[in-house]
Amino acid sequence: MSCLAHSPRLFCCTAGTTNIPLIAASVGAAKFPALLLIGSAMMIVGFGFKVALAPFHVWTPDVYEGAPAPITGFMAAGPKAAAFSSFLRVFVLGFPLVAGAEAAGLLHETWISLLAVLGIITILFGNVAAILQNNIKRMLAYSSIAHAGYATVGFVGAGLAKTAAERNEAIAAVAFYLFVYAITNLGAFAVVSLLGQRNDRRADFEDYNGIGFKAPLLSFSLSVFMLSLLGMPLTAGFIGKVLVFRPALESGNVLLVTLVVVAVIGSAISAYYYLRLLVVMFFRERAVEWTPPRVPSPLTTAIAAAVIAVLYFGIFSNGLIRKFSGTTPQAAEVRAER
Repeated sequence: MSCLAHSPRLFCCTAGTTNIPLIAASVGAAKFPALLLIGSAMMIVGFGFKVALAPFHVWTPDVYEGAPAPITGFMAAGPKAAAFSSFLRVFVLGFPLVAGAEAAGLLHETWISLLAVLGIITILFGNVAAILQNNIKRMLAYSSIAHAGYATVGFVGAGLAKTAAERNEAIAAVAFYLFVYAITNLGAFAVVSLLGQRNDRRADFEDYNGIGFKAPLLSFSLSVFMLSLLGMPLTAGFIGKVLVFRPALESGNVLLVTLVVVAVIGSAISAYYYLRLLVVMFFRERAVEWTPPRVPSPLTTAIAAAVIAVLYFGIFSNGLIRKFSGTTPQAAEVRAER
């Protein structure tokens, strides 16, 4: 976190300001490009820690497993979405490609390449590590690492966009993806909290054997969330991945296409551990007696709302996407100047 705290000082020394639009305006004339490179690298490390990009993810599995499931759900949703939004704003708006500016070009190429490599590592590591987990909370922790890699596809796509329209489309795709991920993760951890009962003492896969028909509504809800995280059609997770991957594929950029191919492979790998939970719940026999938890009415409403949102935005997502597209970088710059 010290990297994230100290990197603005280097930007201030080089650009004379910490205002993002003003940094973008002055980066092309920077006299000390090495300081910009060091500062941007430190900021990538800091934000990478916040959003759990590999290899800065080391805190995530232990924290997700050790914290109570409701707290973990909020940690996996809100802070990650907020950190990614800040990350996107700083790099896409603050370090654009400036024609004829050597320092700006070097900085832009460096952070794009570094993020693409981190995205590839994050997707592969997160999915492979999730396969090896027997604890559901740890599985979801490594899953969240993989999803940070998926969001990076749209991030890099926004950075490589040739026009303002393409950049806006990529930013809107990332915003929609993070919104869907937050809802899905909150719902998943809410169900895990209920099924795990007091102190999350039942959080292993084997603890979920045969509960599909003993707690059908909770099991169905958890299944919907797992399928959305996997990216199955008719879920919001599928739309989110399509929106993030499509501009990258259409760009024709070799780096972006490679990143998308790795992301698709990672999604295929993730089918194992997401569907494993469904198989355990519905197709395994339970050896010991198990009493379904009592679900408080507010939590029932929240989980039902999350399920409806995941399914609704998997079919009718155009309106929400247009809302995200309305938040353009130009509008953000105007607000920042005010």
